[in-house]
Parts: sequence; C-alpha cells; structure tokens
Amino acid sequence: LFLFLTSTTATMKAIFAIALLAAMIGAVSATSGVDVSQLFPASSWKCLANNGYVFGIPRCYCSSGKVDGNCAQSVANAWAGGMKYVDIYLFPCPKCGNAAGQVQTLKNYIKNNNVRFGQVWVDVEGTQYWLGDKSKNQVFMEQLCNATESIFGSSHWGIYSSPSQWNAIFGSSWSKYSNKPLWWPRYDNVPNLKTNWQNFGGWTKANIKQYHGTTTVCGMSVDLNYY
Repeated sequence: LFLFLTSTTATMKAIFAIALLAAMIGAVSATSGVDVSQLFPASSWKCLANNGYVFGIPRCYCSSGKVDGNCAQSVANAWAGGMKYVDIYLFPCPKCGNAAGQVQTLKNYIKNNNVRFGQVWVDVEGTQYWLGDKSKNQVFMEQLCNATESIFGSSHWGIYSSPSQWNAIFGSSWSKYSNKPLWWPRYDNVPNLKTNWQNFGGWTKANIKQYHGTTTVCGMSVDLNYY
C-alpha cells in the first residue's frame, strides 16, 4: 500500500511504500498499526510508537451521521505520539441519506480543524446500518464514493470491508470498486495478507489486513492491523 500524507492546505506529495508486520502485540515490526474509535492521549500513542507501531487510523465520521468530535484531537495526538502515518475512516449513515453531504461535512470539519492525514477509508459493514435492499445500497455507495473521489481525490481513498459484509450489503456479483485499495478485516490473529484471503467484490488481494479485533495495547482499546 502507498500512503499519501497531506494537509488540507497543501497538495498531497509524499508517497511511502510499506513492508510487512511480524508480530501481533508488544515489540512489533515497523509496519504495524491500530485503528481507534475513541480519543486517547498522545502519551498512549507514544507508548505504541515505542513498541514499534507506526500507523494509526482514527474514526472521523460516525454511523449516526455525524462527524466524530474527537477526530481532530485524535489525529493530532497520533502525530504527536510519534506515528509515522495517520489515516482516517468514515463510517457512513445510509439511512440518513445525502451521501455527498456526509462527505462534504467531513471535508469541512477537516478543513476547519486543520486535520492532517493520509487516506480516507470508507467503512462498509453492518447490514443494520444500510437500506435493506441491495440495489438501493449500491446507489448510496455510488453517491458516497463519487463524492469521496471528487472531494479527496481518486488516489486518496479506499474501502474497508469483508466478504460477508460486502456480499450481504451489495450482492456477491457487485465489483464496481475493485480498483480501490482494500482494508480487509479477518480476525485470524495472523499478520499475513494472503492467509485466509477470499476473493470478493472483484478484489483479489488486500492492502491492509485488520487481523485482530478489539484488544488493549498501551491502555488503548484498538484493533490491530498491518500492511
């Protein structure tokens, strides 16, 4: 995966190639990271950095249809704690409607709070959050992705999903976004992109693997990931 570090006031310039993670918890290699949905202090992020974690992905938009008010501080704390790469994720609210408006709201928040980040990840999971109809879900997803691409740029966003979630929400034959980077959850505790991989949505590989669900590291409630 290539991460693109940017600010809201500058053109995205830096491209960083990342290697593989070697261990799950503790002293880990230089390509391990976490995602979080809560606010943690810079000192906790520093603890992660001291234990070999190098990237963080805080939540910045919630399934309730609102910006996560902790986003700016969470991202700032991740940078201050020593993370080399910081992305953000958007958990959309299909039932709230106005997909483009949700993306624009996030963009406005980012701009107003000078949030510095790499990529935006569109979180696709939980049939209960969607519209109960695969065709309607596809339409909303298209609107959401069109807005994300228009606002953040074609090279600076990707999708988080798994076979079970993607197929249940959109149908197993829908593969419109297989050209986008994929962040793949597979809780097998194995930091390897190929282990237990299953093709879906047109994807034949993942760019990030979320290989362990909620756990505690450095006093933080996190999911564990690696590139």
